[in-house]
Amino acid sequence: MTDMERLFAIDRMEGRGADGRAILIADDDHDVEVEIARAVLGADAVEGAVFRVPVRAGGLDWSEARRDRAEEKRRLDWAAAETKRLRARDPGGDLKL
Repeated sequence: MTDMERLFAIDRMEGRGADGRAILIADDDHDVEVEIARAVLGADAVEGAVFRVPVRAGGLDWSEARRDRAEEKRRLDWAAAETKRLRARDPGGDLKL
């Protein structure tokens, strides 16, 4: 990621069809939540998707946002490894993840 891009992940989708909205959380500041029309991101707008969004003089350029599937895979791999690590540390076997 360059200084001229920010990463956002879709936290959730609200509404359906033309009225649908994507709620995204900024990677560099989890307090930053952005709500945009689902149509702006197109068919790639699904929960958990990670987008690289260029930063221009006027702010974030959502028209140039692109999905980063490699970053999504890295995050899923990390979550799977953490789950495995936590299960291995559960002495009673009652940990449900």
